[in-house]
Amino acid sequence: MWQAILGGLGWLDRFVEDEPRERLRAFARDLVRPALARLGWEASEDEPDLIRALRGQLVQSLAVLGADPETLAQCRELELGGEGDPQLLQAAVEAVAAEGTAEDLDRYWQRYRDAATPQEEERYLFATSRFPGEAEVERILASSMSDEVRTQDAPYLLARATTNRRQGPRAWRFIADRWDEMQDRF
Repeated sequence: MWQAILGGLGWLDRFVEDEPRERLRAFARDLVRPALARLGWEASEDEPDLIRALRGQLVQSLAVLGADPETLAQCRELELGGEGDPQLLQAAVEAVAAEGTAEDLDRYWQRYRDAATPQEEERYLFATSRFPGEAEVERILASSMSDEVRTQDAPYLLARATTNRRQGPRAWRFIADRWDEMQDRF
């Protein structure tokens, strides 16, 4: 249920600006905060995987969709630490990327390159598609067509980039302009 609700609100967020967007953010905070408060940030040892996944989704939604500064600060702290519950860490990585800077992107690329597991590698690689800055997205798009990103991962990175709230249209133009080259490469 939460996945459907938050997914729908996420799509709405792509189409509203200014005051309506602020109202949507406030609505998201009012909706998500109580549910996250009930679950808390700490998982118990015997907690089901679905509850862990829900916690991650609520944290990410509160930080990104709700633009909650406290949650985003906690996500930044968790992401910088680089350890913890995988669901929470995934949420934190996505939340930081959504408001990330060039410095954050440098760290993400380094963590992608130095990843100890395939899951960690994918976590950081695919989160790069969420960075809001034009220069950061240009770097991501160029990397997708280089040896920096494996050819089996690049199409997924590009697909995710098209859903970037601020830079999605730029990613789409990049794909359209290089479609023939991508067909050969991928």
